[in-house]
Amino acid sequence: MGNEELNLMLEKLTKLRDQLVKLNEKTGALDRARGMREEILKVGWKGIMEKYHPDVNTGDPAANELFKMYKFVYEDMKKKMMDM
Repeated sequence: MGNEELNLMLEKLTKLRDQLVKLNEKTGALDRARGMREEILKVGWKGIMEKYHPDVNTGDPAANELFKMYKFVYEDMKKKMMDM
């Protein structure tokens, strides 16, 4: 692969990164993930389970998806701690 191809790939990746940053700003996804991490650190995983688990929130149709997001953030935090 030549320098020209590498530069083109880098340019495309930079544009993609910029688009993702704009999307995160519009949707607030990054802020929500940060908020979830802060809440997990504050109340612990047991507190998250007691508050957001779908079995506890049977009347909330979005409870399962919300809990999945918390679980993803929690697993990501654990993975990052193991990588240290």
